[in-house]
Amino acid sequence: GNGGGISVDEGDEVYVVNCRIRGNTSDEGNGGGLHAIGGDPETSDMATTNCLFTYNSPEDSTNGLGGGIYTDDIQLSMWGTTVANNTGRRGGGMRYGGGNELNTSGINSSIFYDNTGNQAHGHQILQSNAPLDLDYCDVEDRNNSDHVSGSVTWGSGNISDDPDFVNAGTGNYRLSCSSPCIESGDPD
Repeated sequence: GNGGGISVDEGDEVYVVNCRIRGNTSDEGNGGGLHAIGGDPETSDMATTNCLFTYNSPEDSTNGLGGGIYTDDIQLSMWGTTVANNTGRRGGGMRYGGGNELNTSGINSSIFYDNTGNQAHGHQILQSNAPLDLDYCDVEDRNNSDHVSGSVTWGSGNISDDPDFVNAGTGNYRLSCSSPCIESGDPD
């Protein structure tokens, strides 16, 4: 099914806190790490806080969307989350399908880096359906439509630098002492 690590269907309130979602494959469909479909786009909410999504992919990465995260019909709030080294057809890091187009979802103090889409557009983030605001985030090559695709509003404090993880190859995604992400998150 969808969502190799976590799958939520018709969920109204989904909270993923202090989790590592790593090395999962959805055996069909979308969302290698997390697949979340809301019950009602006007009232369904999902929040991730201090989470790590790495090395996730749909089994068929030539067709599946959202290697790390796939959402649809749900408002998203993401804080302090790292999405790295995931693979999908589009939206290698995340495919955000939104909720109500009148409500804006937000990502704050998060990192999207080294995700891969097998088609141009949205290696890091593929957005559709509803507004998505990003503040104080580090998004690889954020001004290139091959890396970020869709209607994304870049708010305050965003950067597009190598986050300088201690050793991503061994799974150590802590920030090194020289990381440009240190002290660049939301000051509030």
